[in-house]
Amino acid sequence: MLKSLATKIIKSSSKLIQSNKFRESFIAAAVVLCLSPFSIYLGFRLNTFLSKPMLSIEYVSRYEKEYFNFDKLTLLLRMVINNGIYQEYRSKTWSSANSFDLRMVKNIPSLAQPGDLAKKIKGEIEHYEGYLDSAVKEVEVEIKKLPNISKIDMRILAHQFLDSSSTEKEDKLMVKLRAYFNKKKMEINSTKGVIKKIRENLSDLGKTVDVKLTILNKGSTDGLIRNRGTIYDGENKYRIQRIPPPTAHNALNAVPTFQVNAPPGTFSPQSVGQIIKNTMTELWFRVEEQKTGNTGGVCSKQDQFTVTLYDQDNKPVEREFSCIEEG
Repeated sequence: MLKSLATKIIKSSSKLIQSNKFRESFIAAAVVLCLSPFSIYLGFRLNTFLSKPMLSIEYVSRYEKEYFNFDKLTLLLRMVINNGIYQEYRSKTWSSANSFDLRMVKNIPSLAQPGDLAKKIKGEIEHYEGYLDSAVKEVEVEIKKLPNISKIDMRILAHQFLDSSSTEKEDKLMVKLRAYFNKKKMEINSTKGVIKKIRENLSDLGKTVDVKLTILNKGSTDGLIRNRGTIYDGENKYRIQRIPPPTAHNALNAVPTFQVNAPPGTFSPQSVGQIIKNTMTELWFRVEEQKTGNTGGVCSKQDQFTVTLYDQDNKPVEREFSCIEEG
């Protein structure tokens, strides 16, 4: 009887164990079935994250350059050289053979060595002003002489300065000569006023601020940088716009640096910059002028500034730089 009871206990225990194993297997299968979509999604997201470009700004260099308001300067110079008096000046001994001809300014690029150009223009207008001072004195002398001038001298002056017939009456010649000299005196004084404005324009130099940004892509896919960004110096925020590089060059780096900006003439400032995977790329930007005309405030008062660019997802890529340690 004891043997039969023991047999029953063993059988019931075996059934119970088998039942527990089935339950555990069922639970495990159910858990796996429930977690499979999540694990697949998690793996997909992890793979997507790891395959994205990983962009960072590594280096920044600032380049400042003075320039004229060249359109305004050209307009003022045109007013000077087109009135005939300047041609007289250039044809006389007042103009040295080595002096700078103002008519050549139109052939000089607006951003080419503004300091040297200003020096040449100032030297020329100083000589020209001396000529104008002498010319206006000569005109004043002629005006004073007119009331007492002889008929012969009057006709000589009329032949020299006027397109009048030698048979015209003296009173008409007198009126024409007086009008001619008064007009010339006004032209000379007007030219001197324009020269004063040219001096003011030469002293009012603008400034462009360009920044070269070296961007690292540690990701396994190519990335993009949009054509605009900002620079914030703690007080002012300046917008920056992509520009072509001033010169094409290949840097000798351990990791290749690609110059993706096209040369001037084919470059579009609206284009994005491609940052190839596992490389460093140089992009050039220009600080845009504000309504106040201020572009050079970066590092003028603060010791640090923050550069912010935007990637293909319009997410910020930014880094803070010290004004002393930039580059």
